[in-house]
Amino acid sequence: MEFTPETTKSLKNYVYIYRDPITGFVFYVGRGKGNRCFAHLKDTRESRKVAVIKRLRDSGTLPIIDILASGLSESQAKLVEASVIDLVGLNVLTNDVRGDHGSTDGRVSARSIFEAQEARKVQVRDKTILIRINREYRDEMSERELYDATRGSWQVSSRCEKVDYAMAVYRGIVKEVYKIHSWHKVRGSRRKTFVGEKAPAAIRDKYVGNAVRHYFGKGSQNPITYVNI
Repeated sequence: MEFTPETTKSLKNYVYIYRDPITGFVFYVGRGKGNRCFAHLKDTRESRKVAVIKRLRDSGTLPIIDILASGLSESQAKLVEASVIDLVGLNVLTNDVRGDHGSTDGRVSARSIFEAQEARKVQVRDKTILIRINREYRDEMSERELYDATRGSWQVSSRCEKVDYAMAVYRGIVKEVYKIHSWHKVRGSRRKTFVGEKAPAAIRDKYVGNAVRHYFGKGSQNPITYVNI
């Protein structure tokens, strides 16, 4: 299956979805040009998306591919794709990342915006690594999900070994503080993850719910910042 050159020209950049033909559930959201929407049917890499497509093919069917929006610029397609991923949710989709919102913040609850405007600016006095989890955070995350998102898989320097605490930061607000026990290399990668536990109440009371956005440089895309190291 392919679009003709005339069709791809009229479609320009577009956003598409993959649906299970039996349940109707959307399991993948993507964007592209030309015949990009069909490329996943030939993908053989190991991924959740490919596993779903294989399961459907083994049952004698294929996913339904819908063009959700077309005639877009690249930046418009990125925004639509990211917004749809946010709406459906990574916990439902087989996408690996939330997508690119460009200069926008993406989906955020009114409560989080309210908390951000009410948050008190705090000075961090402890040896700390601040970790922004803007892409992973959800208001309804469990304690385990928040911990896993924070410990993550990060490109960190040797300074991480001098850190006592890690703070989970969302939109500049501290969501949780962890006492770090040790750092470990992620298998097959130069990245690292830490093992720890919730910090003592005396530490958490100082920081959780307060603002630390002033420690991140204006326009900085680095999710990691060290304080007092």
